[in-house]
Amino acid sequence: MQIDPALLDELKAFPGKVVALVRSVRPVWHQTRLRGAGFALVEHAWHLADLEREGFGARITRLASEDHPSLPDFDGERAARERRYLDSDLELGLKLFASARAFNLRALEALPRSGVPRRRAGGRRRRHPGGPPAAMAAHDRGHAAEMAELLEAIR
Repeated sequence: MQIDPALLDELKAFPGKVVALVRSVRPVWHQTRLRGAGFALVEHAWHLADLEREGFGARITRLASEDHPSLPDFDGERAARERRYLDSDLELGLKLFASARAFNLRALEALPRSGVPRRRAGGRRRRHPGGPPAAMAAHDRGHAAEMAELLEAIR
């Protein structure tokens, strides 16, 4: 799959941006939620890591190996509760996210250049403009905005 070079750069850079955001505050704030809601920084890291592996990674694998894959959605809120992200090791979450993102980008680049594959997610068939890379970037941007809001409140 051919990925727009600017989008590819954005996707490659995001794990480093998350690390920089985390490092911009003292560790005592890593488990703080905005007004008691939303994700704390540690939860963002683990959500990004798990979604990258179990969501985007699984989808990319199925897109590469199936003609019309059925791709269920990843329930991030549920995973955060059940896996107790808030009690997890932040550094490990950051490393897992960076590693999974690098793997997924290599996998995406290895997909055929024949255009954006059709996919089925949540039981509905739909076509994503820009495919998985665009979906990944949109997800990254949402988390970047949430983390920026959290950091502004902390400071």
